[in-house]
Order: sequence, then C-alpha cells, then structure tokens
Amino acid sequence: RLALGASDFAEVPQGPGLARFFGARARGAAAAPGPRSPRVAAPDVPEDVLGDGGAGDAERAGSEAGVPEDVLSDGSAGDAERVGSKAGAIGACSEGSTVAEDSFSEAPEDGGPATSTADDRGVGATGPAEDLGGEPPAGGLPAGLAADDAGAAEAGAVEELAGEPRKLEAAPQGAVQAGARDLASVASFHRASRLHFLGTWRERFEQWQRAGGTGTDLIKPSVLETLGHELAPLQEAESSAAAVWAHLDMDCFFVSVATRDLPPDEGSEVPAAVTSGVGPSSEICSANYAARRLGVNTDLWFVERAKAVLPSLKIIPVSEQLLRAVESTWQQVYQLLLVACGGCPERVLMRSCDEAALEVTSAEPEAWAAALRRAVRAQTGCTCSVGLGPSQLVARMAVKACKPDGLRRVAEAAVPGFLAELPLASLPQVGRSFEAKLKERGLERCADLLAYSKSELRQWFGVKGETLWSNARGQDAGAGLQPARRKTMSAEMNWGVRVQDRAAALRILAEVSQQLAERLVAAGSRAAQLTLRMKIAVPGWVEPPKKGGHGPCDDVSRSAPLPGASSAAPELLRCATQLFDALAPDPARLRGVGLASRLAEAAGAAASA
Repeated sequence: RLALGASDFAEVPQGPGLARFFGARARGAAAAPGPRSPRVAAPDVPEDVLGDGGAGDAERAGSEAGVPEDVLSDGSAGDAERVGSKAGAIGACSEGSTVAEDSFSEAPEDGGPATSTADDRGVGATGPAEDLGGEPPAGGLPAGLAADDAGAAEAGAVEELAGEPRKLEAAPQGAVQAGARDLASVASFHRASRLHFLGTWRERFEQWQRAGGTGTDLIKPSVLETLGHELAPLQEAESSAAAVWAHLDMDCFFVSVATRDLPPDEGSEVPAAVTSGVGPSSEICSANYAARRLGVNTDLWFVERAKAVLPSLKIIPVSEQLLRAVESTWQQVYQLLLVACGGCPERVLMRSCDEAALEVTSAEPEAWAAALRRAVRAQTGCTCSVGLGPSQLVARMAVKACKPDGLRRVAEAAVPGFLAELPLASLPQVGRSFEAKLKERGLERCADLLAYSKSELRQWFGVKGETLWSNARGQDAGAGLQPARRKTMSAEMNWGVRVQDRAAALRILAEVSQQLAERLVAAGSRAAQLTLRMKIAVPGWVEPPKKGGHGPCDDVSRSAPLPGASSAAPELLRCATQLFDALAPDPARLRGVGLASRLAEAAGAAASA
C-alpha cells in the first residue's frame, strides 16, 4: 500500500476481488485514469547484467517501508531485523513476470503464512507473504503487501518514495506489476531499518560533526542557560587529582523517544515495547522498565510470546519517523555533553547513539553529573543514567548498576570489591562463545581471574586474555578516548531474499553495491578490496518462524582486490559479479547478500607495516 498510487489501479477490474484487498477506497482509485506506474532499473548496472536492459529482469517485489545489535551493521548474530511495515520479499519474480489479480495469495484459514501462486507465465512469486499486522481481511492480501502499520502507511511516505530521482521505464500494460514497489528496495529498507540505523550511526555522526554539529543550536535557550549556571561553579573548581570518567547511558532509548509525548496514562508507566512490526512473529527490539518488571524482555524474541506473558503490552512498531526522532535526540544530547565538558570534543567519546564516555575534570563529579542528567531530561524528555569511576570500564559497570534514571560513583578504593562478584559475561568483548570457554576453566566472576597472571590468561585465550586480566582489575585495556580508525565498510541485505535465477540475484547485488558506494562516498573513502558474503540455505531448508528471515544458512565468502581503489558503484558491482560467478551459488537457495570493502587507507597502512 505504501508504494501504489491511484494510477496503479487503472487497469485492475473493479468489484469484490479488488475491494476485499484494499477496501472501498480502492473502487474510486480504480476508476481514476492515469498512466501505469513506472519501474526502477537497478542503478548503474551494466547491460550484460540486466540482460535486456532491465525492462523486466529479476523483479523485486519490494522491501520494508516501515521502520538497528548490529546490521545491518553487518551484523546481528541472527537474521537481519525486519522493521516496520513490510512490503514483500525481494526478488519475488523472474524475468518480465507480472502478478495478475488471480495470482494474489490467499490467507489460509488456520492463520498460517500466505503463499503466492504462480502467475500466468508459470513463474511464481517465491517466499511467504509478510506479517499482516493483525487479522487479514476476508480473502487475504496481495502477495507481499502488508497491512498498514500504526501510522506507517501515510501519504507522505508514498510521496517520498515516489519522488526519488531514479531511472524509470514504462511498465507493461494489463496487470498490477510486482516490481512497482522497486522504489521501496534495498535503499528504502535501510532507510527504515533499526539495525541499519545502529550499524551506520558512526558514519552519520562523523559527517554531522564535520558539518558543524559541535555547536549549541539544537539546545533550548532555557536549558542551556540553566546548565551553564549550574556548571559554572563546578568547572571553576577543577580537580587537581586524576580525572574521573563518566559513562552516560540513555534509559530504554528507543522506547523513551517513542513514548515521551504520550499522555501520562500512556507514557513510561505503561508497559510498552518497540518492535520490528505488529505481527505475531515480529521481534522485540526494546522494552521499557514497566514491561521488564512484568517479565517482558528481548529474550522472548517474538511479539506473540511477549503478548502471552503480558497481554496488555503496548506495541510500538519501529518506523522511519521514530528513527528520525531518535537521530535528532542523540544530536541534542551530544551538544549538551560538549557544554558539560567545557566545549572540548576531545573529552567526549560517543560510544553509540545512546552511550558516551566523558572525561570529568570537576572537583565535584557527582554534582556535575546530576546537573547534566537534569539538562538531558529537560531537553529531550528522556531520562539517562550516569556511572562515575577511575576508568572507563568502571564507569561503564557503575552505570549498569544504577539504571534506570540513576547515578553512581565507584571510588578507586572501592573498585576491587565492586568488581569481584560481577559476572565475566558483563565485561566488554565477552560474548556467549567466549563465556562458554571461560566456564570450561571454572572462570565465571571477575574475582576468579585474580589468581592468574596475564601470561597465563594470554596462553589460554590469546589477546583477549590480556584484556580480561586488565578489566578484572578495573583497568582500561588500551581503550583510548577516540575511536580507532575505520578499516572496513560494508552493506548487506539478508531479509526477504527469495530469488529464482541469476538475474534476480544480480539485481539485489546491484542494490547492495549502490548502498556500499554511497557509504564510501559519504565517508570520503575508497575500497581497495572487496569481499562478497552470501547466506546459502542449508539442505532441507524451510521457512523460519521469522517471516522473511534467512533461517539456517551456510556462510560463504570470497575476496578479490579491485583493479584500482574506487568508490564507484559500477566498479564495485563488476568485481562483485565476478565473485558471484566464481562461487556460482544456486540462486534459489540464496538468502542473504553482503559486500565488505577493505578501505584503501587501511590497506595502504597494513602494507607499509
């Protein structure tokens, strides 16, 4: 519904077959004359990839238009997150196929996923229909079209998608074209993806900084005046002792932003969760503390399970509007942090969009932190917690101990006792697999590590062993105030990938190449080496509970240097196509496509070393 305009109904017969999918409003739309919706060709794709020039090759039935651990930060441990209102699986039709009215999917009576039937050419749309966001209307929905998602299907979204300057070609007459939603392709998916938002946050932050984001233009004058008045005496009395570190963490950031403007009876005290959609298999992204106290957390994974635990849970699907609000909020918080740190960017390290490490020079760090927390609340309407300690690590552990909406300082003398009983899993860089290795040696708490030397831990666990030795003693292991220089950059699509032939797969590869090229250009970087990463469905693969997810897959990759460092989409696509053909995967088993580039600057530095 997001991508179709009135002219798309011009040649669809009126009657119950149309009204059952789109409601009575569709009758008037179908009567409106107008040209057919155009199709978008893959950007900068060589003719030998598109075959006939893209007039109908490898139609993608669209992607998400609703809406980030990390992906599409290139990276969650599981499937790429589906976010917001869905609009079908990518690569749904092969060459030149269209979807006529009689090929629309029917929702099964048992409420299971709808599957599309073959079209009049015998080439069917593959993969399940997406979450319908509630009970489907009688007769089901067209394959790949989702019901409106809590305000996601606004007219403005249609205008924004339709207004993109893309190459267009006339669509064939006589049927609703599956590829009419090409405007909502990989780019639209990323634009509305929480995981992509989180994974690319650092790039946007650096660009915003370079564009002059270090001022105070986003702060309300009253908040700026009050903060300055409260900090003035504290900054004048700077401590001569070693600097104290502060770690600021926004409380349930996404949920807080989503609910801050709601009436009191619907706000923070009402159990709520931000989710990837409104269907039963949509994922729980974040839950507020009111919901957590009643047993709802991300471990439940699906909305259906969360609703079973707490039927009254308020569901807030991630939307592009919410992501814009989160973006604006963290920018305001950053400017407040700069003010609190005396206007010195080198004393502020943004860890992510909702966390920051700060070097505090005030002789009264608790009073300084309290003033900052009040300013954040007054400016953004969201609460935050602050931990204070002699190192970045201790400050980070302290903030975990005082959430939500708290403040805690751990003095240097109290560090051993504070850390002793903390589980090793709470330390940085200790994931599930590493935790399992630690438990094999009887190591579960920080105190357990104190009996071993750094060399012993290194012998057992490599470099991570040295880091653990330092962290267990409250020391920062090589943690600088500024982030390390970026060495790689990537783009990935592993949701809704259901294709049938090489041409359809290369259409997705072209979109991913374009996304990577745009990221490289925005960062002023060039790729020296390219790695193609694919997820290939294992034998006996079946659709996962998470509709559109990649499910059980083998990860396959191959790398090659580029002829010359480049950020041009055609060059990236040419190299990626060669890698794809060298691996020669079965397109029907393709469930994810990603491109990772080693940056020319990093490659040059490595060669010099």
